[in-house]
Amino acid sequence: FIIFPDADLEAASAAAMMGVWMASGQVCTAGTRVLLHDSIHDEVVERILVGSRDMVIGSGFDPATQLGPLVSAAQLERVQSYVAIGQQEGAELALGGQRRGDIGYFHEPTVFTGVRNDMRIAQEEIFGPVMSVLRFGSEAEAYAIANDTEYGLGAGVWTNDLGLAYRASRALRTGQVWVNTYQMGYPTVAYGGVKASGHGRMQGRPTIDELTHIKSVWMNVGPPPSLNGAH
Repeated sequence: FIIFPDADLEAASAAAMMGVWMASGQVCTAGTRVLLHDSIHDEVVERILVGSRDMVIGSGFDPATQLGPLVSAAQLERVQSYVAIGQQEGAELALGGQRRGDIGYFHEPTVFTGVRNDMRIAQEEIFGPVMSVLRFGSEAEAYAIANDTEYGLGAGVWTNDLGLAYRASRALRTGQVWVNTYQMGYPTVAYGGVKASGHGRMQGRPTIDELTHIKSVWMNVGPPPSLNGAH
């Protein structure tokens, strides 16, 4: 999830939160790495912290809930282990980091800043409400950081520069790129990843090709072919 300086920072910050807090981060395309240009880093981080600090955590059956539970006790333990790993690796815990309550598998929205791309919290799939914020100083550096991962399912780009949007879409090695939006999908549009995120596509015409078995049949409808020169 890359936010460039010319983006609508209010909308981009809200989308960054939605991109990882949705389903408590238990989504294949969760935008867990948020890349911010140096010039807007502090402002966007503050927007994210303010917007996430008082989120209502609870049952999905409660209309007021903004952040639901993790899927199991094992997943809660996994998320907590990654929070500990992030701290051990030297990232700054800017928000959250704790289990919420003793009943159920609820975890606070968690934000790490000062994250390096070689840290495990940036390179491994957590599947929890954990956001890693990284800095970049140039367009080229943003692409280098974003592509430096074994995964390649989705990426988000926020900018008001159409030329930059096209360059980013070409440069990012992912199955889909969302520009000034995130997690959009439609049944007729192909969906899938590259690198360790998978091969092939589902949805749209590629799905028909993917699920179709092609059979080749060779048939001679004329006179029988000659055998050993005989007719």
